[in-house]
Amino acid sequence: MDLYERIRQERPTWTLSNNNEDTPIMDMVSHEQKVGMTPAYDYPQAVLTPQPRLTEGEWKLPTRGAWWYDGTDAPVDYPVTLGRIISNAGSSVKSLMAETAMINGRFPPQQEVFNNYAAQYLAPIWESIHGVEGGGYLYGGLTPGFWNDGAHGVITMNRDNPDLQYVHVLTKPATASSITLRDNGYRVRSVRDLRTGEAKPFGQANGSLTISGVTAWDTYDTVFKRGSRITPWKPARMR
Repeated sequence: MDLYERIRQERPTWTLSNNNEDTPIMDMVSHEQKVGMTPAYDYPQAVLTPQPRLTEGEWKLPTRGAWWYDGTDAPVDYPVTLGRIISNAGSSVKSLMAETAMINGRFPPQQEVFNNYAAQYLAPIWESIHGVEGGGYLYGGLTPGFWNDGAHGVITMNRDNPDLQYVHVLTKPATASSITLRDNGYRVRSVRDLRTGEAKPFGQANGSLTISGVTAWDTYDTVFKRGSRITPWKPARMR
C-alpha cells in the first residue's frame, strides 16, 4: 500500500513513469519504441502527450533483436539514434535508450563502439541539448521542422536564458549552402557554428532568418548557436 508515496519519500530524486499510458499518479509518461515517423529520427511525432506533462521517448539501442541480450551483436543505426536524442531535446522530451548488457556487464561490441563515439560526438554540443527546452512550441523560440531544400531540424533554447537558442540541422539541404526558417519575431544578433566557433553570415527578411555560407555540413547534426532577443509587437501609431 502507498508504494509510490514511499518511493517519493525515500527516493525523492527518482521519477515514476508508466509506459504508453498517462497515469495521473505517475510523474511521467514513457512512449515506448515508436517507429514509422518521417524523418525516422523524429521521435516526438509519436509522443502524443501534450506539454507541460513530463514525457519520455524510450527505445532500444540495437536496431534488431530483443530488449535484453539475446546472444547477438545487433547493429546500431547512428543517424536515427543520435537524431532521436537531439530531436527529443528539441521537444522537451526526455530520452531513455535501452542497451543490452551481457552477463559480464559489458555491452555487445557494436553498442560499445557507439557509446564511445556518442561520448566524443555529443561533448562539443552538450550545451545545446542539456539544460534546454524545445523551441517553437510551449517555450517560444524559432520554428523547427521542415526548412528549405529538404532540410529538417529542431530548435533548443537555454532554460535560464531563452534568448540563447540553437538550430540543429539534422537533415542537411539537398544542394543549398544555407538554411531558412521562420524567425517568429526574434531579432538575431549573432550566429556561430557551435562546434567550430566560426561566425556565420545571416540575414532576416519577411519574417524569416537565413544562415548562409555553410561549406561543410556535419554528418548528423550541424548546430548553430544564436543570440537573439524578442522584438515586442507594437500597434501602429494613430495619426
